[in-house]
Order: sequence, then structure tokens, then C-alpha cells
Amino acid sequence: PETPMNANLTEALRLVKHSYKVYPVWGVRDGRCLCAGMSGCRPGKHPWGQAVPHGEKQATSDEATVRRWFAGSAVNVGVSVDGFCVLDVEGRGMAQLAEWEAEHGPLPR
Repeated sequence: PETPMNANLTEALRLVKHSYKVYPVWGVRDGRCLCAGMSGCRPGKHPWGQAVPHGEKQATSDEATVRRWFAGSAVNVGVSVDGFCVLDVEGRGMAQLAEWEAEHGPLPR
């Protein structure tokens, strides 16, 4: 029987469909990482258990692997950014980005 899809599995499959490579990272519940305090914990941002000890280097677009990794709800979706330029907008989010673009011009597509 097929495992019912959860939101993270759905998102991981959507990313794979668009040619991104994904990998599982520990989830966060009530502001606490579900790794239970592993050494070097970065809540919600470090590789999930034994599945991907090398993290992003093991990211894949193989649907069967993605379905296996994300079958449980305790994992978040990590996306390989190898070959991309990433602008991580946090804190004030889109308002901060709008201010930056007003000062420096729009980001290229």
C-alpha cells in the first residue's frame, strides 16, 4: 500500500518535477529541532539522520528515493543550490528586499 502524501513529500516531488535535487533535513516542532539535540544542531537545516550523512551532496531528483525519504512527517525539504546564486531573505522578508531593490534596482530574472 502506498503511504499517504504529506505536505513535505508533496513539495519535494514538486521541486523534483522542476529538475531540482532535494534531500531530507530535520524538522522543527514548537521551535525545537526534532533531532533531539544532536551535536552541531542547526534547527531544521541539518541532514536527516543516517539517510543523508553527507547532506546536500546526496541530494537527488530520483522520485522513488524522494518518496522513501519524505514518507514521514518529521523531515523538512532541503534543496541543493549547487550552481545557483541564492538570496536568502529573512527577518523583514519581502519588505527588506523591496527596500534593497529601491536602492539598487531590481534583481535580474
